[in-house]
Amino acid sequence: EGIPKLGAVGRELIPIALEKLSNVNPQTRLAAITLVGNLPPELATKHAAEVAKHATDADADIRRRVGKVLTHLGATAAPA
Repeated sequence: EGIPKLGAVGRELIPIALEKLSNVNPQTRLAAITLVGNLPPELATKHAAEVAKHATDADADIRRRVGKVLTHLGATAAPA
């Protein structure tokens, strides 16, 4: 949750955090998906398609979080 609150400095960390979407550890993937949900909509929508790929993740918590993030983004996530 802290990265978006860091402003310009935090924006530089976003690509590094999003690399974790493909991590083997489900808690790490969950954290990366949560990050997208906490980003301002104009940034989050850029990553909606990548988040949507995890809608079929083996981990139920990740699938639920993906649903919450995409629902939160609403119509702006439609391309995902």
